[in-house]
Amino acid sequence: TVKLLDISEYDFLSGKFTRAQIKLIKKRIVQSILFTDMATMKQLRDEFQDHLNKFAIKDSENRNLLIDNTSPETVEVTKQLISSVALHACDISTSLRPYEVSAQWADLLFDEFFNQGDMEKAQQLDVSMMCDRTTTNIAGGQAGFIQFVVMPIFFQLADICPEIHNLQLEVGRQNIEKWKVRADSEKKQKEKEEQMKEILAQAVSKGNVAETVGKLSELEQTKQKT
Repeated sequence: TVKLLDISEYDFLSGKFTRAQIKLIKKRIVQSILFTDMATMKQLRDEFQDHLNKFAIKDSENRNLLIDNTSPETVEVTKQLISSVALHACDISTSLRPYEVSAQWADLLFDEFFNQGDMEKAQQLDVSMMCDRTTTNIAGGQAGFIQFVVMPIFFQLADICPEIHNLQLEVGRQNIEKWKVRADSEKKQKEKEEQMKEILAQAVSKGNVAETVGKLSELEQTKQKT
């Protein structure tokens, strides 16, 4: 991102800011992007909560103290903190969009993860977490991801902007329940498929495949009607 700004075609900073300001802007961009890493998530949220507690920022009270004006240094530190928090929240915010949109984003993300896992397997490397398409349960993990990873930082942001409670957080609660329904449905479907595989395996061993397939077909049609 920063290197793109060094290309004249994409440089929208030169001529509008001083060299010192451009250096500061690039630094802020880099630091904010680094804090989108899940490995730094707890550190970021702890620092943000300490800042909220220090200035008693809660339920929109004292939010005018969001930037610490004690000194030029504290101004820059808190501006960087707010910038990092905002970008981190945006980065994971798709989970708090309407379910149809949220689910589409989740499925696309896991397509990327699974493609990575396939490449790792092809190169005989250890498959990264959540990148194995044969073992990863997308729906099964989304409810917990939203509740314990996504929503906490939005609860913090709601102390600055209470409207978040009725927007992102409410949608998040609804999505948790919808992901649970999808996970339960997929679990039942998988159990049914495993059961049918077992029945067919037994049929093959006994040599009555045709009869068994016919019964399974009738059973499936009966379930669909009911």
